[in-house]
Amino acid sequence: MSMEDPKEFETRPGYRRMGIYLPALIVGGLAMLALVYLLAMRTLGWPVPDRLDTALPPLVQSEGSRDVVLFVSPTTQRYFTGVGGNYEVLLSPWRKHLSAQRWRVTEASTPEALSTGEGRILIVPSAVALSPQERSAIEAFKADGGSVLLTWASGTRDDANQWTGWEWIERMGQARVNGEVAKAEDAPGFLVLDGESPVNRQQGAGLRIWLGANHEPLLRLMPINDAQLAGRFMDWARTPTPAELANGAIVYGEDERGSRSVVLGFSESTWEYQPHRIAPVIEDALAFLGGRPDAMLANWPEGHRAAQIVEMDTEDQFRNALHLASLMDNIGYRGTFYVLTSMGMEFPDVVKTLARSHEVAFHGEVHTSFKDLPEATQRRRLETMQAQLATALPSDQTTMGFRAPTEGYDATTERLLAEKGFTHHLADPHRSDARLPLFAAEEGVGKQLVVLPRTQRDDINLLSEGTTDAVVLAQRLGDELALAESQGALGILSVHTQNFAPGSPLASAVSIYLHQLASRRETVWLASADEVAKWWRDRDRVRVVSRDLGLRAEFDLSVTPGEPLDGVSVVVMLPRKNVLPTVRGAKTGMPPVEVTPIDPYRASVRFGELPAGNYHYQITF
Repeated sequence: MSMEDPKEFETRPGYRRMGIYLPALIVGGLAMLALVYLLAMRTLGWPVPDRLDTALPPLVQSEGSRDVVLFVSPTTQRYFTGVGGNYEVLLSPWRKHLSAQRWRVTEASTPEALSTGEGRILIVPSAVALSPQERSAIEAFKADGGSVLLTWASGTRDDANQWTGWEWIERMGQARVNGEVAKAEDAPGFLVLDGESPVNRQQGAGLRIWLGANHEPLLRLMPINDAQLAGRFMDWARTPTPAELANGAIVYGEDERGSRSVVLGFSESTWEYQPHRIAPVIEDALAFLGGRPDAMLANWPEGHRAAQIVEMDTEDQFRNALHLASLMDNIGYRGTFYVLTSMGMEFPDVVKTLARSHEVAFHGEVHTSFKDLPEATQRRRLETMQAQLATALPSDQTTMGFRAPTEGYDATTERLLAEKGFTHHLADPHRSDARLPLFAAEEGVGKQLVVLPRTQRDDINLLSEGTTDAVVLAQRLGDELALAESQGALGILSVHTQNFAPGSPLASAVSIYLHQLASRRETVWLASADEVAKWWRDRDRVRVVSRDLGLRAEFDLSVTPGEPLDGVSVVVMLPRKNVLPTVRGAKTGMPPVEVTPIDPYRASVRFGELPAGNYHYQITF
């Protein structure tokens, strides 16, 4: 075998030295450049074909990773033992929840075990007593970019069991503690959630969760330093008294270092009463702490944060309906009037006047409850009221809304309404635990009938509280509006003709209230009952599925067959405070969108007209 002359090899050009490996090196180099290019473009948010996207390595570990640290404080264990308590009662719900939700849990019981790391989540469950070393370790964890969830009175005592106050919670959780919720027979026993919140992504706006009666005191929280409130302690009726509006229950925030925090003003012993509703709250709080971006279909059209219906039950003193109609006309609002049809037949001129600018709907033929009546009787009554109102309505108008007299109805009533093609039923406050529309969805009927639960005090409630001062009444209505807007809820104000004489305190208060609503039109959707019901049916044709991909997110939006939809919007949860996302089509031909901030932690993505079809978008931050 002959050997090449080394000198001849050294004098060859570089490409000839590589011999048969040259083509492979060229192809490999080009492939590496293409891979680097694709990774860079994907990081910047450029769309990548699905097959390539799944084949590429992940950009970073998803900020929604399933790793948490559960801090089990020996100091707190000694404290509870000393006062005859059992710390395990408060730790056990966490262990059960984290196991059921498949979190990877590290339990830490010493300060040294709290190794820091950005993006990690530390849970401090009702750690009432903490040593200086434990406090320092938790503070270092947070200072290094970790996120912290604190529950109840964590850090309010030292290792000698001496009271140290609320300052540590305020510093760690951006939540000021204004003492305990007062205990009384009528004390607030419900956690009531804001909707479309970074720490309530799964459950309805205004949902009430029963916390039981035998638990540790509830803490009144208020957010500070750009933190936000996510829920309050309220009574069953969600009465927005000044005291209850100040009963903050959940506070979430992010500090200047990018570290996030959630503070729960209730202990783990309250979870047992409605665990199926507490569990999503905990999951969504952990999603926020992990910086998980998310996209969810908004409840209301055009990026509105809440919706409001003002309706009148037209009964005795029927002509007073014209006064409310004129107040609505003054602000350009189309309201809803539920007509007691036997009265409507006596005042056909009033009905025709109302129908020119407003929705006229049914309030039964006489003011007697439908509840528990035989089906044949209910059917006959519905047919009678339809025939009666037909004589008073203009010939070219039909109406298919209903409100039961005395709010008295049952499942039979709603089934008959759906069978007869009614489109909505304005129901009582017991109909739903949340403050959103819902579908009656009787078997075999489908989703034609939308139920609108009355979710705020009506005039009878307000007047029964003893005030006849129009300014005070207007203030109480304003409190209702503030609560509905905060919760992202559907507010429904119901008034009655017999209480609405021109110049009456109620009429004066509602006039003030309507102007407040008009000034809030950018954020509160002022609509009639039939408009809200139609929107809820339209909204049901839309589905949104989002995916967290680390440095970016994607969502798919689909519209089922039917007329094009207008007003659809999506709420995006931000992985970092005040970082407005860029949203662009993940494929060519996607309709353009408008992105606007809601608050430091959320943004709204608004669409124009959307025909039926499938749409794909990419979110980068």
